[in-house]
Amino acid sequence: MTMNNDMAFIVGLPRTGSTLLRTILNKSDRVCITMETHFLHQFSRIGKKKKINQYGSLLQDANVERLLEDFFSPENARGKDFWAWLTKNVDREDFRRRLLSTNRTDLDIFNLLMQVYTEWKKGAVTGDMILGEKTSANIYYIPTLMEWYPDMKIIHTFRDPRGIFLSAAKLAKAGKWGVRKKISRLPDQLVNTAIDFGMAMYVSKRWWDAAKLHQVYQRQYPDRYLLVRFEDMLQDPEINLRNVCDFLKIPFEVSMLEEVDVVGSSYSSQRIVPGGFDQKAADRWREHIHPFFDTWFALLGAKKLKTFGYVP
Repeated sequence: MTMNNDMAFIVGLPRTGSTLLRTILNKSDRVCITMETHFLHQFSRIGKKKKINQYGSLLQDANVERLLEDFFSPENARGKDFWAWLTKNVDREDFRRRLLSTNRTDLDIFNLLMQVYTEWKKGAVTGDMILGEKTSANIYYIPTLMEWYPDMKIIHTFRDPRGIFLSAAKLAKAGKWGVRKKISRLPDQLVNTAIDFGMAMYVSKRWWDAAKLHQVYQRQYPDRYLLVRFEDMLQDPEINLRNVCDFLKIPFEVSMLEEVDVVGSSYSSQRIVPGGFDQKAADRWREHIHPFFDTWFALLGAKKLKTFGYVP
């Protein structure tokens, strides 16, 4: 299955404003960015889990059925926005028919996932649309995506690692992610301490990966790669969105910044922020971070923090 549309992919760590940017761009008739599928990371043959290998050759119809059982299973849908959407809104038999008509490659499957979402979201896939997807782990698979879509654009959302750490740890402690989500009856002090240290390690590794990959991609794909800082988007949405629109070669529309409802800061009592821009969210972490973890990030990454405009 070939895709003749221009393509754009949003990558970047969780809690960096990728959902906000996706929500805004999808308000344009010219853009449809699919929510996180994690397809490359979890299913494809280049991914970490390589789940497709479990089904056997997809040239055999029986193995395609095994794939569909996984795609449309309640277990796969649980807690995962895209797969929950798929099971609720896409007819399995129609999806099966369309998949069987392709060469059944990883690329064909990924294209079909984006197509069915666009058809649901926009009504149809037209030739002037920019299609794409938003999955944070795709930052590790940009070379493969470039092979699949040679003219694609990459938007990398970025943020101060201390803000990512505080926001992610807060959600984990609330049971949205990780241990608390799986095991709710553990002593708060024990679990919260473990979450803090575990999240600090996780964010440190992923943020430094993202910082290094930024330098690589900026050098390798200078005209097809754009870094968007979360803090900049919150402080001056119009200027930064205009920059993104210019990068994608689509018209900027004021309406894209109106009535954007997204989940607000994890430290704000206001869960939905009218307009989508809680300007205080960018620096709210400073009021809550423990001095130990503030020092942790400052000492480990002082040079890189300065490179990206963050004060150690």
